Amino acid sequence: MERNMYRDALTVIYEQEQRKMAKYAENCGYDREDALDAINEKFKEFLEKNDSEWMASFLSKEPKQRISYMYRSVLNYLASLVKRREVGREKEAENYMKEELVHQSEPPEDAIVASEVSRTLQEAVSDLSEKQRSILMHLRNGFTVREIAEVEGMNETAVRTYRNRAYARLSKVEGLRLLMGVTDDEE
Repeated sequence: MERNMYRDALTVIYEQEQRKMAKYAENCGYDREDALDAINEKFKEFLEKNDSEWMASFLSKEPKQRISYMYRSVLNYLASLVKRREVGREKEAENYMKEELVHQSEPPEDAIVASEVSRTLQEAVSDLSEKQRSILMHLRNGFTVREIAEVEGMNETAVRTYRNRAYARLSKVEGLRLLMGVTDDEE
């Protein structure tokens, strides 16, 4: 009976704060759908706690403290979600770059050349700094300089500098800029 009372109280708080939390998360740069998913997930976690003491303690706090805790929980969840996605995107992009040229339907001699170019590209990219590789992966995934700056927590000038230095290093390797789809128009 007491547990249901706590669940009802949590549900009321959730219903009152859901839209405000989603708007706040959007203002922090997160996607609205991701924010709503995070809010629902954290609410579900709160409800699944089988600890009446925790619920009583949580509900006995000042309203601002409760709300602050909920907001922090949602933002922490979103940050970890974005980080997991970034790692996933980087791995996808890395795998794509490794396999892109090899899986084209070309005559055998072209496949051998493509394989060699792919190996050369892998080596050249592995010689870049972690930040340069990350920025190139974001570019490969279609991110704009502004979007990369937001994701990486950098200003746009720094992103362009890392990009240009990476391009300069890669341009020393025969033909890699063309293979990456980079033209002088993008500079």
